[in-house]
Amino acid sequence: MHQLFVAFLDKIDPSDEIAEPLMQIVKAQAERFVDLAASVVNTPNRADLAATLMTYPIDLESWRGAGCEILLEKGELVGRALTEVGRFAPARSWFERAVAAKEKGDVQGRLDHDSLGTCLH
Repeated sequence: MHQLFVAFLDKIDPSDEIAEPLMQIVKAQAERFVDLAASVVNTPNRADLAATLMTYPIDLESWRGAGCEILLEKGELVGRALTEVGRFAPARSWFERAVAAKEKGDVQGRLDHDSLGTCLH
């Protein structure tokens, strides 16, 4: 039912009156999605957590236009969680995004080679 409601909301342009509360809901959902991903990575044997994670949209594109793009390091965590539950194709897009950001380095241009290597693997 939630996915039908989300599909409906994606097709309409919300009025200014509901745009801000809607954005707060999306941010809360993104935080919960990342928390679930962390739980799945930490305890991959919990099928209930994996099932709950799969109730969220798992493709990267679903979270890009939402106005609360998940932080890069959190995106890598989502990729690891999706790998744990066997969803390799969606996980790859999360990892590719993290690799592209890590190849740029930090604000001084320094690379974290260990983190980049892990992400590439």
